[in-house]
Amino acid sequence: MISVVIPLYNKEKTIRQSIKSVLSQSYWDIDLIVVDDGSTDNSVSVVESIDDGRLRLIKQENAGPSAARNTGLRSAHGEWIVFL
Repeated sequence: MISVVIPLYNKEKTIRQSIKSVLSQSYWDIDLIVVDDGSTDNSVSVVESIDDGRLRLIKQENAGPSAARNTGLRSAHGEWIVFL
């Protein structure tokens, strides 16, 4: 399994495309973790509208991209972990 971690902060216009890109890969054993870092736009709603069992959304207060990556890293289940 490969875990993909996407830190998210106010990217409602591009997050759907990023998620769809990961989920459309030919390799299906993916654990996709989106860590919302306290977004103030509709980013969370966009992520929540995507129905795929490989996608997990974690919400946290704004702490910066490094903290969001670390949160995703701690939650990852994959043997390999990549950041997007």
